[in-house]
Amino acid sequence: MFWSKKKHILLVDDDESLLKSLEIYFGKQDYKVSSISEGTEALASLSGTKLPDLVILDVMMDGVNGLSVLTALKKNVYGKAVPVIVTSAFQNPDMVRRSYELGAALFMPKPFKVERLAFEAKRLLH
Repeated sequence: MFWSKKKHILLVDDDESLLKSLEIYFGKQDYKVSSISEGTEALASLSGTKLPDLVILDVMMDGVNGLSVLTALKKNVYGKAVPVIVTSAFQNPDMVRRSYELGAALFMPKPFKVERLAFEAKRLLH
């Protein structure tokens, strides 16, 4: 029998209820899930060498916003290969364009269907 490592998804959003819902949903999908509710904490978590397999990142957060987190992750030599799904309730064309320019794999406007997010996460992880 082969041992397989669970894929790790990091959720970054200041909406605690959304984080909890997504943690439960992705946990049931057999992923390792961790969550962070502040941009500054996300920056610290994503600055090392042990990174998640996927990041789901909200743009609009107090303090350090998601685009700053995305920029820092993609400057990390190890972070360049980590796919990022950027989410936001404010999806003006400049924000969407900037997300892709900074290295986002996908921009998903809020509100989103959790099943669609899960489909895209699975696609990016496999």
